[in-house]
Amino acid sequence: MGRPRDSAQLHDSLERFFALTREDQLEHIRIITDWLAQTHRPETDDERQRRRQAETLNALRLVQTKLQLTANRAPTADQFDQVAKELGLGEDRSSVRRAHGTWSAATATLTGGSPVETAAQKHIRGQLARPQRTRVAHIEGIARWLTWLDSLPGKLPERYQDCLSYVAEHNATAPPDDLMVGPGAALNAFPLLTWNELKRAARGQLDPYDLHRQRVAELADKARFQPLVSLREIAALLGNMRTAAGELVDDPGFPASVATLSGRRVWRTRDVLAHIAGAEQSGALDETTSLDDEELLDTAALSGIVLAGPDVLLKYLSKEQWHHLVPRPTGKVGGVHYWTRSDVERWLSSPGGAKAMSRRRSRRSAG
Repeated sequence: MGRPRDSAQLHDSLERFFALTREDQLEHIRIITDWLAQTHRPETDDERQRRRQAETLNALRLVQTKLQLTANRAPTADQFDQVAKELGLGEDRSSVRRAHGTWSAATATLTGGSPVETAAQKHIRGQLARPQRTRVAHIEGIARWLTWLDSLPGKLPERYQDCLSYVAEHNATAPPDDLMVGPGAALNAFPLLTWNELKRAARGQLDPYDLHRQRVAELADKARFQPLVSLREIAALLGNMRTAAGELVDDPGFPASVATLSGRRVWRTRDVLAHIAGAEQSGALDETTSLDDEELLDTAALSGIVLAGPDVLLKYLSKEQWHHLVPRPTGKVGGVHYWTRSDVERWLSSPGGAKAMSRRRSRRSAG
């Protein structure tokens, strides 16, 4: 039998890991990856990415040494390209950016700094610090309120706002080990159930897990070919309840958005459904389309790449003549088009894209 899991020890070790420099974090990951690799399984995409980060970091250090820079100074991108070519390292600024995300993140790692955390990384740290509640605890909170309500004379209405007030008054004087979960948190835990259904579940009149499981499966099927969602689509998934959708995305445990497109925050559909479904039902999402690790571009970002102003670009989009005007949009979310970087690069290298770009460059030169 294995050693019992010590949550406090795990928490402390992760906090120490987060406090390390980026370079030391990568070295820890490399050692753990090498150790796990002894199971003779194929290298995963994440492991390949970590390996490339270590390799490009070593190339940066060799260039730093060649240029006789101090430990707190990193070579510029131009310096790196030139010296890496002289040394035959097989790396350039593009390979460094692909491995680390940005040039500044790579150089911060080299000089012992800590790059600014991404939204997803901050989300992981926030999850570590949050007290975890089970869904049963949320149902028990409503059950306690209903039990108290039933003890009162007469038949009183079972209103959501009354439950909020009851919980707030209770928690104002209750000791830490007797705090109650409010109805808002319960709805966030079971976002596909209505308030009336949660009350019935708290009374034991229905199984909230079965009902929620059924609705998640329906959602997964509906969103199977929709990789991204905005607040608009999340509200539609919840039955056109925009207020509930707003409360859901503002919950600290909700997944981090992956991009902001034309002023709209967007999330991966798979992440949103996984949050709604809970860990016990993640298998229902296996076939959901995803855009993992893709850089997303909105109309403004594409405009600078294809040398067409936003207004002109919108005119091109309305004509839908993708082959010789603009790249075909990867999709549409929140009412706006978006593209992945890889789709745009494929269009730029296609005959139609190359011809369109050559024509626009010529017009700009002539102007």
